[in-house]
Amino acid sequence: MNSIKFSSKINSTVQNSLIYVSKISRKRNFEELEIEIQTNGIQNQKRIRVEA
Repeated sequence: MNSIKFSSKINSTVQNSLIYVSKISRKRNFEELEIEIQTNGIQNQKRIRVEA
């Protein structure tokens, strides 16, 4: 079974804010990840590509 490890640093100017990755979608056999980041109720969808 394939597994993905990732780490991210999030810099925020908002104090006491909750920042977390709410969703990770796998597409095309791990070649493309869709990461959804939620910050204070505002959802920002980020897409990253990984090399297999």
